[in-house]
Amino acid sequence: MMNQEQDSNPTPEMPFWWQEIKWVLVFSLLAFFGWLLFWRKRAEKIEKRDLIRPYGVDKKTFSKWVQIFCSDLIEPAKYKACRKLPVEIADAIQERLGTCTDEMPVLTKGIIIEKSDSSYRTLRENIQKFPEKFGLTPEAFASLDIFPPKISAHILESFG
Repeated sequence: MMNQEQDSNPTPEMPFWWQEIKWVLVFSLLAFFGWLLFWRKRAEKIEKRDLIRPYGVDKKTFSKWVQIFCSDLIEPAKYKACRKLPVEIADAIQERLGTCTDEMPVLTKGIIIEKSDSSYRTLRENIQKFPEKFGLTPEAFASLDIFPPKISAHILESFG
């Protein structure tokens, strides 16, 4: 009678090594899902200093740029309060300000004037008369000494 019961239950016993591998696989899957849920969210943010570094300007100047040119992307108060930015916002800010390259560098007012072969007074008057052409208000022009790459290129193109 015992033999018939054993034969009717066809579940063979798993080898010991398979049971250990099974637990390693289960633990690995749990660790992977934990990474997806918690650590991945941390990787989706960029520190402001890493966003500022390629431009070679200080935090105060970069904050002014964000306030003047990117206030529709992130509120200035919210930008000032946070240490890290979501990747989407950081990418949008970088797209708006432009990427620093040899063809499109960060320029000062003095360099813009020098490259356009003009004077500060002429540039200031043109920005006051045609702010939409330059994409810059007279107040913004007065408050900045250094301009982001895209804005610098646009001013040179519009003024030169």
